[in-house]
Amino acid sequence: RMSKFDEPYERAATLNRAADISQLAPGAKVALKTHTQTYNDRAVHFLEEQWRESMGVLGYKDYDSFCVAIRKRNEKLFGY
Repeated sequence: RMSKFDEPYERAATLNRAADISQLAPGAKVALKTHTQTYNDRAVHFLEEQWRESMGVLGYKDYDSFCVAIRKRNEKLFGY
């Protein structure tokens, strides 16, 4: 996600906005195609525990319950 302070590499290069334009060059891709993430039991337990500690205290049982709340809020505020 770009912030308002980010500038695409092509534009920065065209406008000569950086002393070392190579610092703004796009990096190599980590994953070249979509793939399923797989986690072992230890990782799943860790993620669930982290969720309970940070989001469970706010009343969100899981990610789906969080999404439902955000969708309801967006519908109310923005109509979508």
